[in-house]
Amino acid sequence: VLPYPQSHSITQNLPYAKHAGKQCQLNCITCGIPVCSTCIYSKEHSEHSFSEIRQEEDHGFNSETTNQPFDSPFKLSLSSQPGDHGVVTEASQEASAISPPNVKQFLDKPQLLYTMRTDIAGLSCVACFGDDEVWACGRENLIRRHNIKNREGSFLTTKCKNSPCGLTVTKSGQLVFTDVDERTINIVKKKNKIEKLVKLKKWLPRYICSTSDDDLLVMMDHADYNSEPTRVVRYTGSKEKQIVQVDDRGQPLYSIGGYSRYIAENGNRDICVSDNGYDFQCVTVVNQAGRFRFRYRGNPILDKKSFLPKGIATDSHNQILVVCINNVSIHVIDKDGQFLRYISDCDLCDPMGLCVDSKDNLLVTEYRSTKVKKIQYIKS
Repeated sequence: VLPYPQSHSITQNLPYAKHAGKQCQLNCITCGIPVCSTCIYSKEHSEHSFSEIRQEEDHGFNSETTNQPFDSPFKLSLSSQPGDHGVVTEASQEASAISPPNVKQFLDKPQLLYTMRTDIAGLSCVACFGDDEVWACGRENLIRRHNIKNREGSFLTTKCKNSPCGLTVTKSGQLVFTDVDERTINIVKKKNKIEKLVKLKKWLPRYICSTSDDDLLVMMDHADYNSEPTRVVRYTGSKEKQIVQVDDRGQPLYSIGGYSRYIAENGNRDICVSDNGYDFQCVTVVNQAGRFRFRYRGNPILDKKSFLPKGIATDSHNQILVVCINNVSIHVIDKDGQFLRYISDCDLCDPMGLCVDSKDNLLVTEYRSTKVKKIQYIKS
């Protein structure tokens, strides 16, 4: 586990009269003047270098220059990477209140609590109910159920031509999974009876999660990839309640095509999507209403390779956990997109799917080993 680089709290910003209502969060190193978030996108400051304005203990202002690129995760609110469309996000409005993260809650070294062998190849998804019930699926038409406490397991045979794509567990403990080939969302009732909850015509349901309100959030591609952007659909039961697809400027929020996009709801009800599509390769977060908040593109200082996200989950601290398969690690970021920690111990091999149980233990699928590992990373 690697710590977040320590720095001073951002407690105050200088006013900047050129743009009404804006405050200086950065210094333009090239020009030697303080600038606001509007200035940095102007032609006047195109391709200039910037540093954060921070307050020292003597209450005098100081510009702290870092070696990190301008679009680093520590300044996600100002990102202008492809797909971000130069939007100043809600995270930028909260920047003056950001303090160094509380790292006391993390274990110095994560502990491997349990290893479960599923005998399913290509493990890609995992879901849990409470502390003991775990479901996992991979490249077969089977879903493996395992009770950690009793060490008992069983298989559920689906009618998927290939395999279930995504799975989740509702608040009442019912398993829900998607079938891309049949374009269905299915729920498992008593005695393992499988019922179709939703049947789609032009859309392909992929990854899925259950929400705090017991709704379902489903990632979908259009069957004709070029006709409509990828979207997130909220269902209450079988009724469609919300579609999240584009930002305020009408630009797609998610990559288009058959890429992996895992989804999770955070405790503040943000919708978090890990998108490994070309030109995205990020975590995209919108609020409950579907309004764009920020994108996280990895840690350019500590990452050895490019950020390529897969499984995603959230915990009771509103922290977001996401797998990076290129670096064989799990990134932990806060609800506003600030990098906090890596989880890269416990002999993880090809981590892919994630979920967090009711005690904030992390369950990770290993794509090639057929194993699910239960890891403690937060102090009890």
